[in-house]
Amino acid sequence: MKKSTVIVFILVSIQLFSQDTLKIQRIKEFHVTLADISPLSIQLKYKKQISDKMYFKLGLINLSYNYSTNYNESSSFPIDNEAYSAGIQIGLEFRKKLTNTFSFFHGPNIEYVYSNNTEINLNPSTPVYKNKRITQNHIGQIPYTLGVLFNLNIHVLFAAEINPGIQFNFKESYYTGEYTDYKHSFSSSLKFDNRLCLLSLVYRL
Repeated sequence: MKKSTVIVFILVSIQLFSQDTLKIQRIKEFHVTLADISPLSIQLKYKKQISDKMYFKLGLINLSYNYSTNYNESSSFPIDNEAYSAGIQIGLEFRKKLTNTFSFFHGPNIEYVYSNNTEINLNPSTPVYKNKRITQNHIGQIPYTLGVLFNLNIHVLFAAEINPGIQFNFKESYYTGEYTDYKHSFSSSLKFDNRLCLLSLVYRL
């Protein structure tokens, strides 16, 4: 009877230890992605292993800010432009090891991106209510990621990916002033991401 109890205890302990070890070995990764250069746009993503070949993904995407001054050809007065954007991404990722160095990954995502462009006309002859125009975009996307991972070493990796998918865009544009001249539109499309390929530097814990 005592031997049976000891055996059961050992088996249970081994199982619990295996579970704890598996939890400890769960991979966590931080991805920094250069999405565009002009204007500069980056993405910050966190990925956590939730099973042998599956990862949960959470990211801040399309992080961008740009300020510029342009001159109209018909006028010597400048037009200031301020543009910024930010979004969030949630997704699942499935991985398959191809070699000791390369892995293939793919999976669905859901994204929301907000962008704002403010144009200020500094021409004094422009009516006051048309001095400042704001254009906003609310973009919902359902992309499917396809990519490869390259192991530089145990902690540092390099990733390249493309993201074909469905995009929905609600756009509104208006002047701030006495008269708003509000305009809006809605569109949907099936396309690749604006960038053909996203490149990421990855740090793995």
